[in-house]
Amino acid sequence: MTSMPAVVILPLCKNHHWILLTITKATGIITIHDSLNHNHSGKHYTDNYLQGIYRYYAKKHGEDLTLYKVIVEESQQQNDHYSCGVITMLNARALVYGKQRRYKAFDAERMVILWELLFGLMRY
Repeated sequence: MTSMPAVVILPLCKNHHWILLTITKATGIITIHDSLNHNHSGKHYTDNYLQGIYRYYAKKHGEDLTLYKVIVEESQQQNDHYSCGVITMLNARALVYGKQRRYKAFDAERMVILWELLFGLMRY
């Protein structure tokens, strides 16, 4: 078994919708960043959506994530049916670089992400 990283940033897609999870070992918190702000606080959501993650970390790292607290952190909200993936990537980048997470021009941000993916250049 390998040791679990201190922080895991995990983009996930379910039913064609992207969200971002962060798992912080030191605090025992799983944070959900969702551009549609679904209600994730109930046991039903936790049991159904996170079971695979729980099993993976138990098997690979011996870490019982079911003991972690699940919270929802405010996320940039999408105003369309297709920006969830872009917002998830922007949230992940902001967490890594400690930047703000409010974006106004999603088309411009899409071009920045495309540029970074094609040429390996990071904006920060």
